[in-house]
Amino acid sequence: MWQLDDITKYALLDSFDYPNAFTSADKTKSRREIIRKAAAEKISEEKIRNARYDAKWWAFRIYFHIKPRGTQAFDIENASKLVIDAFSKKTLEADQSPFKDRLALFEDDSIEYVRVIEIGGKPDQDSKTTVEIFYCLIEEEQDVQNEP
Repeated sequence: MWQLDDITKYALLDSFDYPNAFTSADKTKSRREIIRKAAAEKISEEKIRNARYDAKWWAFRIYFHIKPRGTQAFDIENASKLVIDAFSKKTLEADQSPFKDRLALFEDDSIEYVRVIEIGGKPDQDSKTTVEIFYCLIEEEQDVQNEP
């Protein structure tokens, strides 16, 4: 099990909230921009530069507060994809995002760059999403897969 709060192996880049909780249906580019804007308002450029230098790979902890919408189900795994893609250099460039130089944390959303995604959520009166971005500090051969 990965313990993202273990400061000997992982560092928290930062956390941020954005209003609502989106799934990756349509309007994905505009929804990724909402996520990027919230991140850019909270995370300094210096922290991002330093993290890019130190990161062996990336991890995300995402928590959704979902306002019930009648019979429309919230597809939690699709919602996490929007968050991860918001920080992919490949997607930032494809979106022609104004944040492409600042928020590109990794090349692509593949396993080489993003290895842990923790997702949770609950029904709530107001919809919002909390995102924590972590990076691994240790080399792959020292990586912890399933520690007791």
